[in-house]
Order: sequence, then C-alpha cells, then structure tokens
Amino acid sequence: MAVANELKKLDPSAQILFIGEKNGQFDHLLNGQRAIDQVYQVRAGKFRRYKGESWFKKLTDFKTNWLNFRDSFLVFAGIVQSIRLLRRNKPDIVFIKGGFVGVPVGLAAAMLKIPYITHDSDIISGLANRLIGRWASQHAVAMPAELYNFPPNKTHFVGIPLDNNYQLVSHDAKIGYRRDLNLEETKPVLFITGGSQGAQRLNNAVAKIMPKLLAKIPELKVLHQTGQNSDVYDLLPIEQQSRVITFKFAKDLYRYSGAADIVISRAGATSIAEMAAQGKPSILVPNAELTGGHQVKNAEFIASKKAALIISEHRLISSPEVLVKAVEELITSPHKRAELGENLHQISVPSAANSVAELILNTSGKGSGLPR
Repeated sequence: MAVANELKKLDPSAQILFIGEKNGQFDHLLNGQRAIDQVYQVRAGKFRRYKGESWFKKLTDFKTNWLNFRDSFLVFAGIVQSIRLLRRNKPDIVFIKGGFVGVPVGLAAAMLKIPYITHDSDIISGLANRLIGRWASQHAVAMPAELYNFPPNKTHFVGIPLDNNYQLVSHDAKIGYRRDLNLEETKPVLFITGGSQGAQRLNNAVAKIMPKLLAKIPELKVLHQTGQNSDVYDLLPIEQQSRVITFKFAKDLYRYSGAADIVISRAGATSIAEMAAQGKPSILVPNAELTGGHQVKNAEFIASKKAALIISEHRLISSPEVLVKAVEELITSPHKRAELGENLHQISVPSAANSVAELILNTSGKGSGLPR
C-alpha cells in the first residue's frame, strides 16, 4: 500500500491492480484503499519446509509431503489464472513483494514477457523471489545490495516501504498516542508484537514472566498484539489483568508502538523497519525455526549496529528471567533507551516507498529517468 500510494502521487493517472491469494486472510486491509483500482485473486500454493529436519524426517513426513504435492497443483492453477489476468489487463510492469502468491504471478509475467520487479525485506532473499528472480528486470532490496546474490547491476538498495504513519516519535507525539489509547501519560508502557499473525511461542513465554514483570515494575502498562492467541493471559492474577491490554490485530498499530517506551518484537524485517522509523528502543526475539534463518540473520545485523537487545528464543524459554531483566534495565535507564532508539533509527530509510515507486515507473518506461 505504501508503494501504491507513492505511485499515485508520482503519476495520478496510473492504474494499479492488486493480485492476491484466493481467500487471503488480509484481504480486509484493502477495504477503502483508494490507491488500488482493481483487486483480483489467484490460486497459490505453499512449499512447506522446516528448519533442522533430517532427510529421513522429511521423507517420512507424509502429511507435509502430501500438502506440498497438493499445492503444486494450486501453483499450476494460479499460473493459468495469472496468465489470463495479465493478458486481459496488459500491465506495463508487475511489482512482486514476495510470498508464495508471487510465484504464479511472476512465472506468468515471465512467460508473457512482461517486466517485473521483486522486493526482499529480509537480509536473506525469500524462496518465492529466488524462484522467479532469474527473469526479473530489477531487484529492490531492504539491506545493502552486496548482501544479496542477485546480479549487482539489477539490484537496488531501497529499504522497506512503510505506511507514512511510521515516523520518528517525538515526546509530544508519544503523549498524543497515549491519549488516543486512554493511557496515562507518565507511566511506563511496554508494547509486545509477534508480527501480523502474532507469535504463539513468544506469547506463551512472555505470559509466563508477566506476573513477575508487573510485580517488579508496579506502574508498568502492557500492550500486546497477540494475533489469534488472545487467551494467553487468562491465568494472570486478577489484580494484574487490568494492566495488560491485548488485541488480535490493529490497522493503527503505529499508535501502540508509538505510545510505548519499549517494544518486544520478533525480528521480521518489516517489524524492525517500523520500529526503526519510530526510533523505538527494542528487544528482538528472532524465530530461529523459520527456514533459511532470516530472522536470526536480521537480528545479527541489528546487533552489529548496537541498535537493539537480542534474546534468542531458546534462551528466553530456558531462562525467562532474562526478559524480565532486560525490560527492567531499559525501563530504569532512559539513556540506554535513547541510545538504542537512536541507533535503530539510523538504519531507517524514510524514502523507501518513493524509491520503489520511482524504480517501477522508470523500469516501465513511464518515469523520467533510468532505474536507480
């Protein structure tokens, strides 16, 4: 959406079509989005892989093998649907953000000789973009271009396009967000997010230490975006439950993070970029089980910049006290919070959406310059 909005600013006459996965769980986010002129859906299949599995386990995991076999037909159906859509609409260019719905669309575009651009948010390129990358006209990437295996002359460091509401949060802006959320202006606030779908293992680990955390910091207020795991605090002592606000999803997530003094998050690239834009001191708990280990690599990059506290999931589960200690340390040290927030903000790329929009226009021949 950030890129679509920038495209409309640069070229109000541009027609923008969105192709998503059939029955996609985030379709509702497109409601009321004026930058999108048409919405279509195609079939898409997911290739399931699990980090650390032995070859024997992979061969004998009949359920996963069956689902992968079934989804190969969904990919084929998606390619056929995408070819029909692209032939009918004749786009000048296709922008593919990644994810498995990009595979049938990208392959269809390649077959029809329609130029397309991929974008990778993580420090490791996703499987979908690796599969279709060889035929891409350009590759936009979130981290320095030399970290990727794409052709250097086609690879452009642009950052991660974000909603314009993610901006550096001043003291006055933080107070404004707290008023919007009916939070006390002077009390410490902790925001926890596992990403758009929540993170069950992170949620459960945090829930275990929450009674001790709230006891150690008596004035602490907690905002927790749990995803579907909304019953995570059912066993929290009644006298503490009013200090924890949970919600499954919010379109205005920037208000919750903006209101916080500290953020606990997974190490997904977009979550990191949002916190970087706001300059929020963060504690990252990367999901080490994701294939490719991209969250671990993201966290290692952030750690090298001294821009966040990193706690491995294994350490959090085996020694949950480490999170209590980290939150307590940051709450009681405004200097440390300011240092982490400033270092994280240094890696932010505020012009990312504009850079991608310009790359799209220039690659399509509709812009005023050459691809950058």
